[in-house]
Amino acid sequence: MERTAIVPIVVASAIAFSLGTASAQVVRGTREGLTRANSVYGPTGLIKIPTAYVVDAQTFAVSAAFGKDIRVPAVNYGILPYIEIGAGFVDREGMSNKGISSAKVSIIPQNFNWFEIAVGIIDPADAIDQTVYFVASADLVPPKWDVPERGLETIGLKAHVGAGSGLFNEKVFAGGEVLFTKKLSVIGEWDTKDTNAAIRFSPTDYLRLQLGVQGKDFHFSLTSTFKM
Repeated sequence: MERTAIVPIVVASAIAFSLGTASAQVVRGTREGLTRANSVYGPTGLIKIPTAYVVDAQTFAVSAAFGKDIRVPAVNYGILPYIEIGAGFVDREGMSNKGISSAKVSIIPQNFNWFEIAVGIIDPADAIDQTVYFVASADLVPPKWDVPERGLETIGLKAHVGAGSGLFNEKVFAGGEVLFTKKLSVIGEWDTKDTNAAIRFSPTDYLRLQLGVQGKDFHFSLTSTFKM
């Protein structure tokens, strides 16, 4: 991809930042539960696909992912509300190892606390495959914990759909997360190449563990967060 292709993402990011900060005082968005873990290439997401969610401001998310012929340690940082930046080291089977970076801006449209959209870029230096993407995330069934009148936790359902260049082959990707409790969920996705699925478990508020399959191979990752 030519360098001029980065211009639209920069413009979109600037617009997103303006809208996101304007909306931040009105709604909190859809980020309750087990939604924020690093994806394989770094950005906050499911297994390989990013979601519209980002790391909290002044918070680090450090991860290690092991998947289909790939191993990636990565870190994201919430540089400002609704903006994350990140970096990772991609160790691919039979290929040279590369360092990559990423950035994402999330928007919560005014008065839509169940819906977020984001624009982002992975590997802007084109070390492995420069990728510009757009993604939307929604609470189809908002998780409600400890419902007094029922004495039960209500199962939540989140959906994510987007499209991107590079790693996503100019195609549509999609995924979802079913939240059973504050500590346990099941995630699944189509990353434009493979169908992936995993169990996500959070033994503490600061740790996310994932175990499942990426394509036909084993997948495991962990993400730990800490605030500055």
